[in-house]
Amino acid sequence: MEVGIYFADKGLNDYQLSQDVMAIVTAESASVVEAKAMVDEGKDSSLEEVQSVTEEVLEGVIQLGYISGGDVSLYALSDLDNPIATGKTSTSQNINEAGSFKIKVVDIDIDAYYLVAVSGGSDIDANDDGIIDEIPTELKGTVHALVTGEELKSGIRVNVLTDMAYYKIEANLGAINSSIIYESLNTSAKEYLFDVDGNGMVDYKDILAFDPVYKRNYTRRRNRLYSTIVYR
Repeated sequence: MEVGIYFADKGLNDYQLSQDVMAIVTAESASVVEAKAMVDEGKDSSLEEVQSVTEEVLEGVIQLGYISGGDVSLYALSDLDNPIATGKTSTSQNINEAGSFKIKVVDIDIDAYYLVAVSGGSDIDANDDGIIDEIPTELKGTVHALVTGEELKSGIRVNVLTDMAYYKIEANLGAINSSIIYESLNTSAKEYLFDVDGNGMVDYKDILAFDPVYKRNYTRRRNRLYSTIVYR
């Protein structure tokens, strides 16, 4: 923007003044344009920064029998009082569609361990026969699973065995590192199951894949596993 001021009846001095004013106004206008460009650039940078934070949707299933209408909470192990994400398990008259959940998270560390905790709701197939019970069984306690960020991204099945494996180390969670958690969970898998996922080895991934309706023959202790945990 350029602004000139010229007083025709006042001579050269006034004309010179007008040129000085024009230079000042022009310089100030350039500064305004430059400042606006800086602001716009800052806005674009901030927008790019916001857009770079991607929200992920993690999915899983809660199955003792299928837990319908349960509250799902995801915790970082560094703060077990405040969940980083929450959700609800699905309800359905189709048993294969009940008990699933979706939670939205940001910046999941694939190598870190997290705790999934499920409470409330009802078990709609308490005897694991694949048929919805006429009267659902209230879930009175909380079912847990320790999982890595990578396992969360792959999809998990929270079940009675993930809960049992959790309770074996729950008292020491604040004092042990990821390597010890990993070893403990894999040891639990070898104690509880055969090779569920068919990869030729038994580890914690078999626990996360365990389905008490269709994979019950893979348990080493059969139904004695479920006696003290499911409805406490």
